[in-house]
Amino acid sequence: SLSKMSSLLRFGSRTMPSAASRRTLRSRMSTSSSSSSAVRLPIVDLSLVTNERVIGQSLHEACTTFGFFYLLGHGIPATLRQSVLEQGRTFFEAETADKESISAENSHSFRGYQRLKVNQTNGQQDLHEGLDIFSESTRGQVEGVPSNHGRNQWPDETQFPNFQSTVEDYASRMQHVGDRLMRACALGLELGDANYFAPYFEDPFWNMRLVYYPQRQGPTLPQDKEALDGGGLGVGEHTDYGIFTMILAEEEYSHNTLQVRLPHSSEWVYVQPLPGAMICNVADMLATWTNGIYKSTPHRVLPPLHTKGRVSVPFFYDPSYDAVVRPIPELVQRSPQQSASSSSSSNFAPICYGDHLYAKTSRNFVF
Repeated sequence: SLSKMSSLLRFGSRTMPSAASRRTLRSRMSTSSSSSSAVRLPIVDLSLVTNERVIGQSLHEACTTFGFFYLLGHGIPATLRQSVLEQGRTFFEAETADKESISAENSHSFRGYQRLKVNQTNGQQDLHEGLDIFSESTRGQVEGVPSNHGRNQWPDETQFPNFQSTVEDYASRMQHVGDRLMRACALGLELGDANYFAPYFEDPFWNMRLVYYPQRQGPTLPQDKEALDGGGLGVGEHTDYGIFTMILAEEEYSHNTLQVRLPHSSEWVYVQPLPGAMICNVADMLATWTNGIYKSTPHRVLPPLHTKGRVSVPFFYDPSYDAVVRPIPELVQRSPQQSASSSSSSNFAPICYGDHLYAKTSRNFVF
């Protein structure tokens, strides 16, 4: 059963399943998943501070099997998490004119508010409102070349007191969580130095979105293909751009909303909230670095059933804007898809992260 498999996946403990158990798990997951089922993700617990290698092992297992995991021990106080969600809900419940005063339409760098259906995925309008906040790093400023460099647009302080300070506090703390994940990543990949990735994150070009999904209308079954193909999704099928995405959301309204398409399967499964945990996933640049050893797993979001809708706050932990990401040679040699005759070939071309980000974000909106 899925519950039995989930017990095997709590890798935060010092006991990990055997290789045979993991092979059995992958096989069973590839045949038992359906679009109406739910899966309990692996757990990565950062509170195991006395043994970073154990954290690295658990992270490695999660990233090679699912590409998604629950993150515990992240150290973000519950009061701050709650405050971020409350600030987001207060903003989205404000008058339209107040939100539109900081419209992303006014920004050349895709920062600010987007009304319902402004975001699009694969040519379909997404059923959510959003507010994008980015790093203001000057590394994103490229003379004569369009880029994501710019200043953030913040809600009026008199109308939304503490909004900016709360969000900035959260973003600062989340960067430290991302730093810890990268140390664990280097250890899990056995790259010889926990700080292997540090030079690429001297000035992380992070992105944080506050998102409001209104209540789902019409068919409620995710397998209703006509409804989904007709643009009935909060966010359409996609993978994320950078390294790790860490999602904070209103747990009470998040059931039956996030779906992932697991590796080796064409079926969609729900990922349900776990109290106190963030849901995290591998993104495109980490898949590139690892030559596909780590999975950038497709996912999508269904609008919630609850009348209050749902607020979600994904934090995208990404490298410096000018960082060039290419498959790590040692990992190219280890990639399971490489045959003996092609062991020196990588599956991904080198890419500047900023170029990748701009190419993606410049196609995201329909104003």
